[in-house]
Amino acid sequence: VRVLFPVNKRSKIVDLSFTSDGRHLVSISDVPEATVTYWKWESEKAICTYNVEAPISRLNVNPKNGCQMVLSGDSYCRLWEYNPNDHTLRENASVFSLKEEKMTDIV
Repeated sequence: VRVLFPVNKRSKIVDLSFTSDGRHLVSISDVPEATVTYWKWESEKAICTYNVEAPISRLNVNPKNGCQMVLSGDSYCRLWEYNPNDHTLRENASVFSLKEEKMTDIV
């Protein structure tokens, strides 16, 4: 059993997922902080954390590419990518227009 502590210990973890190779774990925390954290499982260290600034409640890691994940929540759905070279997370643009995204319950 391992216990990993998010950078902001006041946040509640709402979803998590392992990469298909089991080497990394991705977690998302609840609002108001709403962060995504990419962990190195073996060393139990957070590799990077990013403040999403949107209400997120779901996380899915691409089974064919552990560096790609989808974060979604009420009126939010985005593809995110982890860059292993510089240990950063990057949010891609929405597949919906801003108006469609705000009017859609994606979860």
